Amino acid sequence: MPHDVRDQVVDFVRQWSERTEIGVGRFIHWLGVAASKFYDWRQRYGCVNEHNGWVPRDFWLEPWEKEAIVDFHLENPLEGYRRLWDWAAWLRGRRPGMLPNMRWTVEFRETK
Repeated sequence: MPHDVRDQVVDFVRQWSERTEIGVGRFIHWLGVAASKFYDWRQRYGCVNEHNGWVPRDFWLEPWEKEAIVDFHLENPLEGYRRLWDWAAWLRGRRPGMLPNMRWTVEFRETK
């Protein structure tokens, strides 16, 4: 449901509940809205709807990088995943030969 419609329902129930002194629970029952849904709407009042999808991160591979890795694999089918990782790291300007957790450990130790 769009957030502006959701907020109008919350306003309607609040306004008429105060004017008529009829409980909020009765109004939402008459409207056919579950109590938990209404109170969730009331808690999110004034907020836009947000998606639950993944937010792109700066460390994710970009499409051209994925394509380059696949091309490398097709040209060198006998190379293992570590070699592919080294090649991808080289593409991004990182140290080859280290998996992400190893790279973090080494970089962390170097800063001390």
